[in-house]
Amino acid sequence: MSTSVYSNRERVMLAALTALLLTASAAHAHLPELFGREYARVDESSSEPVQKPSTNAPTLPPPTPTDASKYAEQIRDMEVDTGAYAPGLSEALASLAQLQWETGRTDDAADTLRRALQLIRINEGLYSPGQLPILRQLMDLYRETGGHAELGDLYGYYYRVSGLGQEPVTATDLPVVHEYLDWERELYAVRADDQAYRHLLRAYNANQTMLDSAEAASAEVYLPLAMSQLRNLYLIMGDRPMDGGHSSFSGDPTPEEKQLSGIQRTAYGKGRRLLQECLDRFPDLPPRDRAELYRLLGDWQQWNGYVLRSAQQYAQVIALMREAGEEVLLASWFDEPVELPDIDELWPLPEVPDPDAPDVVTASYEVTRRGEVRGLEASVDGDEDAWPARKIRSMLRDSHFRPRISDEGPQNGPRVTRRYRLLEASNQ
Repeated sequence: MSTSVYSNRERVMLAALTALLLTASAAHAHLPELFGREYARVDESSSEPVQKPSTNAPTLPPPTPTDASKYAEQIRDMEVDTGAYAPGLSEALASLAQLQWETGRTDDAADTLRRALQLIRINEGLYSPGQLPILRQLMDLYRETGGHAELGDLYGYYYRVSGLGQEPVTATDLPVVHEYLDWERELYAVRADDQAYRHLLRAYNANQTMLDSAEAASAEVYLPLAMSQLRNLYLIMGDRPMDGGHSSFSGDPTPEEKQLSGIQRTAYGKGRRLLQECLDRFPDLPPRDRAELYRLLGDWQQWNGYVLRSAQQYAQVIALMREAGEEVLLASWFDEPVELPDIDELWPLPEVPDPDAPDVVTASYEVTRRGEVRGLEASVDGDEDAWPARKIRSMLRDSHFRPRISDEGPQNGPRVTRRYRLLEASNQ
C-alpha cells in the first residue's frame, strides 16, 4: 500500500493551482465578441443618431457667383491668365467644390477637391501640410456620402501628411490622433470586403508606434493612447479565432489577417501588461483614476476568462473608491452585472435603436459569480419564439459579463431585466 507524498495542506494548494490553470486555459477558447457589434442595450441609447467625429473642417467663403458653372468658367479664365499650376488656384477650386457640394453635385465636388490636392502636391510637395484643409473638406464629403473605402485611403494619407507618428505625440496632437484612430476602427467595422482588416491593423500599428515613442509622456498624453490601444486589442481579440490566419471573405487569408492572427494569440498578455504599465508608470494618480485602471484591468481579465485574477483587481477598485469617497459611482459599477466590454462606442452603432420598435427583445436573467448567464428568458412582446428573441438569447449565453461585486468578491445575481435589439450587422 503506497503512501501519499503530499500533506493535506499541499493537496489543497495543488487542487487550487489546478483549478487556476483550468480557469486560465479557458481564456484561449475565446468566443467572438457580440455585445455592441451584433446586439446592443436599448435603454442606454439616446434618441439622437450617433454623431461621427468632427474634423473641424474650415468654413469656406461661398463663391461670389451663385452658379457653379459660371464660377468654373472664371477658374478656367484664371488658368489661362496665370497658368494651370498657379498657387492660388487650389483655393478657388476648394470654393468651387463647396458650391458643387451644396447644390448636390457631390461627385463633381470630389473630383474638384482631388484636383486641388494635386495642384498643392505639385507646387508644395507630396506631403506638404498645405493639403490638410482640403483633405479635411474631402473627408467630410466622403463621410456624408458614405464613401468608406475612399475615407480609408484618405485617413492613411492624412496621417502621413500631418506628421503623426514621426515625433512623440503631444497633448495638442491628441484630437487629430483620436480622429484618425477612431476612423480606422470604424472603417474596419463597416467595410464588407477583404480590406476590412487592413484598417484594424493600421490602427493597432499606428497606436503602438505612438506608445513606443511616449516614454517621457505625461499621464495626460499616455493614458489616452493606452486606452485607444486597449480598444484595438478588444477588437482584435473579439474577432473569430484566427489561428494560422483565416478569411472572413472568399479566398485565402490576406497578409493583414495573418498578422492579426499573430497579435490575437498574444493579445491577452499585451492588454494586461498595457494596463499594469499604466498603473506602474503613474503611481500618483488620484484614487478614483487608479480605481478606473484597476476596473479596466479586472474587466479585461474577466472578459478573457481569468475570473480569479479579475476578482483581485475588483477588490482594489473597492478599496480605492472608498478612499476617494466615491460610493455612488462604485455602486453604479458593481451593484449589478454589466455586459462586457464596458467601453463606450467600441463598435460604431449603425443606427440608434428605437425603444418602441416592435423587435425590441426583453430579456430576464441572472449572472453567476463567474460571469455566466443563467435562467435566461427572452421575448418580443411576450413571444419567446420570435426570431430576434431566439437570436439574442443565443448571443447573451455567449457574451461576457462582469458579475455583481461586493466586499466579499463576485456574487451570484441579482436577476435583471433588460431590453436589447439586434443591430444591422446581425440582420445581413
